[in-house]
Amino acid sequence: MADLSASDFQNPLMIALCRLSKGKSGIPVEYKDTYPIVLEAMQIKAEDYGIHTESQLPQVYKWIQWANKNLQNAKYTVNVSRGRWALTPAGLTEARRLMSESDVEIPVEVAHPSKLAFKISRGYFEGEYHP
Repeated sequence: MADLSASDFQNPLMIALCRLSKGKSGIPVEYKDTYPIVLEAMQIKAEDYGIHTESQLPQVYKWIQWANKNLQNAKYTVNVSRGRWALTPAGLTEARRLMSESDVEIPVEVAHPSKLAFKISRGYFEGEYHP
């Protein structure tokens, strides 16, 4: 298990934000949606790095949050609203540069079941009127 810090998560986070925003700046991304993509890119598991004492969250989640704070200070990301991050135009340029240098394939489709509109019978979405 490698010694890690927030700075180790910055580049994977920028790539994850780029993928989740479909390569556009200013598009809000739920911060929790970045976690599995970053962990996959880094080939690590959250449970292998323990729990952050104060927050009781996995330590790697805190590192990802701190990485975003570092990226905000560098003007690569912004907090759009509570729990939603976005790349700035400069961040998008840097993320694309990182992606062009990366040979790591990061999955694009990430969503939490609570956030999805599940289709039900006959192709209607849950909550929509259908006869």
